[in-house]
Amino acid sequence: MKKLILAFVIVVSSTSLFAKDGYTVKVHIQGLKDSMCYLANHFGDKQYLQDSCKADPSGNVVFEGKESLRAGMYLVVMPNKRYFEIMIDKQQFFSVEADTTLNPLKVSFKNSQDNVDFYGWLNYVSGKRTEVETLRARLIATPEAERANSADQKKLDKIDKEIEMYQVDYITKNPGAFLSSVFKATREVEIPDAPILPDGQKDSTFQFYYYRTHYFDNINFGDARLLRTPIFH
Repeated sequence: MKKLILAFVIVVSSTSLFAKDGYTVKVHIQGLKDSMCYLANHFGDKQYLQDSCKADPSGNVVFEGKESLRAGMYLVVMPNKRYFEIMIDKQQFFSVEADTTLNPLKVSFKNSQDNVDFYGWLNYVSGKRTEVETLRARLIATPEAERANSADQKKLDKIDKEIEMYQVDYITKNPGAFLSSVFKATREVEIPDAPILPDGQKDSTFQFYYYRTHYFDNINFGDARLLRTPIFH
């Protein structure tokens, strides 16, 4: 019995050595100095302050606390109310490099795979934005009757498909990741073709009722992380 108790104490002590409570998010914002910065989280359609810290003359800010943050999407807010978003989940001890332009290409992370993946996605979409905006502008100038079969519309459909496949591939490879849950929640429900009724006509109400019935299929209501995103609301 004494040996069992001793073994239990060793296991508990070892666990306490490796399990970390609290959080430390070290942020370096190039070009910022001697200014208050804030850490806030989304909840519904609002944002709530969680922490604040004054940047030192070199632009270093450290948000830290003894209790872990609830997982969700957070905002690092600068004095001019400009901000960039970060994902906080299980890993709550990491560092961020950014600058005052808030260009996603210039934001990098250490010790946070969630955010590496998140900004990989932001940069991927950002790389498509210019082409998409150009195509949409040309489509507006195209006669309505010609838009659906135009080369520009086909290119736009191709980009949409590529973006969709990026998300599907990520979800498949990272089923438990926070970003996967976010991707799923933003995906539209795929609506099948309407069945043919006995009179030979398509059921005109089928797709409406299918969409209404399956509207929440892609949202995991058991994932509390989604509460602290702008997507859930």
